[in-house]
Amino acid sequence: MSLVTVNIVSLSILLINHVPTAVFFEKWLTSISVAWPIVFISILLIAPWLLRLTEWIVQETPSQT
Repeated sequence: MSLVTVNIVSLSILLINHVPTAVFFEKWLTSISVAWPIVFISILLIAPWLLRLTEWIVQETPSQT
């Protein structure tokens, strides 16, 4: 999932910045090789915390009857 996300974001950023076709593939590979490890490690470290936070936010309080 992180690799797919990095590819989509890298591609989008390069297209928005009008990177010349001659260097596009090289720039795309470079950006992926830099971004993917960062995203992968971030997901491993941050996702569990976000899951716990989300569970805490949406937990139902016991109804008082």
